[in-house]
Amino acid sequence: MLKIGTIYRTAQSPNFKDPVVDGYQNYYFETNLNDEYSFAPRRGINTISPITGSDGIQRTPVYILHISHKNSGANYNPWHDEIDSNNGIIKYFGDNKPDVKNPNNKYLVEQFHYNCHSSKSVRELNSVPIICLENVKSGYNRFLGFGIIESAELITQYYDLYDTYIPNYLFRICIFSIAEENEEFNWQWINDRCNPKLSIKEANRNAPSSWKKWINQGMPKIHTIRRKVLSGKVIPDDLQRPKSKSDLDILLKDIYSYYAGRKSDFEALAMEVTKLVIEENGGKCTPGWLTPTSGDGGYDFVLKTTLGTTDLARLQIIMLGQAKCEVLTGHVNGKDIARLIARLKRGWVGSFVTTQTFSVPLQQEILDDNYPLLLINGLKVAEIVQKELKLSEYKTLSDYLDSITKLYQRKSINPESILD
Repeated sequence: MLKIGTIYRTAQSPNFKDPVVDGYQNYYFETNLNDEYSFAPRRGINTISPITGSDGIQRTPVYILHISHKNSGANYNPWHDEIDSNNGIIKYFGDNKPDVKNPNNKYLVEQFHYNCHSSKSVRELNSVPIICLENVKSGYNRFLGFGIIESAELITQYYDLYDTYIPNYLFRICIFSIAEENEEFNWQWINDRCNPKLSIKEANRNAPSSWKKWINQGMPKIHTIRRKVLSGKVIPDDLQRPKSKSDLDILLKDIYSYYAGRKSDFEALAMEVTKLVIEENGGKCTPGWLTPTSGDGGYDFVLKTTLGTTDLARLQIIMLGQAKCEVLTGHVNGKDIARLIARLKRGWVGSFVTTQTFSVPLQQEILDDNYPLLLINGLKVAEIVQKELKLSEYKTLSDYLDSITKLYQRKSINPESILD
């Protein structure tokens, strides 16, 4: 087994017997095939000789990609490879370099064409898993996972030392998820692919489930099998909703019922809640206005947040808000978020307020793309309203929400006017 993220000892002389060498797990022990193949990682694209299986079909068992991205700027690697295995992406500049006599780019280019083929049988017979290793230091490599070539772009690179331009390829590798295998890669699958006594179907019986899905579904579904490590910042669904039958749960249901048949009025509460959330975290906020109920252009309200107190040390930021008062058991979808994001100019921020929750994939997308959004879910709406009811003179929820509805006007003007 190889564990994603683990650093393995890859000594120059293979040791197949000891599970641990120099305090590190032994790569050769984990990848041993009867002392026949060492699968030794060498710089660049490592190829394994094709074998002919029991079905008479020739296949390449595996390619091993040895990435030395920390050596960018060196003579042989002047361009920086990019590793983002947590999001299932590696960008690798091929090995057509001045000091490489026989570059292996052609194998990966060939793989790209096979991987793009619409035929399941073509992919099954010709697609080759690519094992990705990162060179940490001489004799030590980190296992990044396995995947396929999903794009190949012909580029030109300039090498200072040789004062020459050389064509090369930029390969984008999709790292497959092995979450169902507990983040462990079963090397027996590679052993099987190296075994000439097995047919291609038999050789893939120990393949990770993501590889089998890939063979069946191809490129159109590659996003469903890409490795994705969720950030610790995401909030699961149950922590975004009030506990069933709690005071907050009852309150949120009453809020939703209040706006039944007039959901556009929820936009006023959404702006008030946004203001209060900013203020309870020490910020300053100036509410602006609500947009017309029809043709709002992708946002429902406008606010201004202010950093600093003096003229020279003060920064005013425009905030556009979107409100969604929908059935409490649902999730906000990506289309609603996308409409708001599309309206944000450079330096602007957004607020999305809902009676629902934000799905984990949607939160992860927002985090990955660094969208400047404040996300306020149904639980937070209920908490803010409960707090305001206790502090206000209003005796009922309806009285409080009525006052909020009357608080803000609707206008059709440029958001930048709030800075005047």
